[in-house]
Amino acid sequence: MMKKGLLGVTLLLVANLASASLVVTLPAHGLTDPCQNIVGAWSGSGVVTAEIIGMPINCTYHGEGQVPSISSSGEISMNIQLTKESGFCPDGDEFTLRGTCRDGRLSLDVTNASLQGTLSADGRSADMSGTVGVDVLGQYIIANVESMHLTKK
Repeated sequence: MMKKGLLGVTLLLVANLASASLVVTLPAHGLTDPCQNIVGAWSGSGVVTAEIIGMPINCTYHGEGQVPSISSSGEISMNIQLTKESGFCPDGDEFTLRGTCRDGRLSLDVTNASLQGTLSADGRSADMSGTVGVDVLGQYIIANVESMHLTKK
């Protein structure tokens, strides 16, 4: 539950800016299917960095995510709200991501992104990194997603 939420928040951070397929395997740790614990609220923050015309850009975002339910077939949606905390980047956005979680494997479709994550053994936090395509002032750039830490509320 936390793992999917964490991934969702991270993906939400960059989803309105960018598209790709993200797949994360969740550790079972004695649970029948860790995906059954994905429902609930998630929160986190992270840094997006890029270089535009030789100038470094660093932005920090805070994300809040909610996974309202998981279907019997493992389909989920994540409602995301991103807020820029600092930097010269888009202010933020609200959006919904869709995906599946089955047998501890989460798969979400995200535009122009390549994100990887490490989940804690208890499934209550995750650290993410990767890249995302971003449109800044009409110029498409590849930005790095760094120091993204998410926790289950």
